[in-house]
Amino acid sequence: MKATIFSFACFTLVLGFGFGSCGKKCEIQRSDVNSGVIVANSVVYPISGYMTLSMGGDYVVDSLHSYYNCFNYNIDGGDRTPIDYNQYKILANPTKTSCNVSFDRSVTVDHDLDKVTYKIIASYCENCGSEMYVENYVLVPTFPDFYQVEYVVEYKKFN
Repeated sequence: MKATIFSFACFTLVLGFGFGSCGKKCEIQRSDVNSGVIVANSVVYPISGYMTLSMGGDYVVDSLHSYYNCFNYNIDGGDRTPIDYNQYKILANPTKTSCNVSFDRSVTVDHDLDKVTYKIIASYCENCGSEMYVENYVLVPTFPDFYQVEYVVEYKKFN
């Protein structure tokens, strides 16, 4: 009899946890983070969306890029200003993910290896029911044109 009561109690407990978690909705706190050499508190404004789809994988925008005149930026919410490509470059790293997402963007420059790495960690929930395309433009200090740029994207799914 004790074994039956114990089994019933365990079954009820497991069933309760199972049904209790079904109603839980995944929520990601929108707290995008930019680090590394990304210009602090900067926002890049393209003249239109989805330009990365026609960039042919060339996501380093400088004065020689065909879209060089298609961007403005500001720092700390100031006025939008054309990009000074003697001082800055723009990097893009497009992603497709859930509409409930937060990005951790980091750009590092390794001058010994002549390499720039643009890494994104996209933390997301699948519960929103739609997909989102984000171009992830960032403003960085200029670097030599011959540097290799590596793009890394990690996806972290939360339930």
